[in-house]
Amino acid sequence: MSSILFSLDDQFLELKQKSSLLSDEFGYNAQTQQLFVQNGEILLNALNYFISTLNTLCTKTMEDTMNTIRFYETAR
Repeated sequence: MSSILFSLDDQFLELKQKSSLLSDEFGYNAQTQQLFVQNGEILLNALNYFISTLNTLCTKTMEDTMNTIRFYETAR
């Protein structure tokens, strides 16, 4: 892309400097967007960990359990 993409909080900070009447509101919105990004990253990391462990459960643990049951039945 030829244009530079700014994050939403950067846009609010830029608007804060341009508008003296709404500077407090734009500043608050910028802080809120920064918190959304931080909390979103934490949530994304937690979801990735959950998906990873669920994948391990479904692909490895279940397979190992089924093999153990088969070996047990064969040994009986």
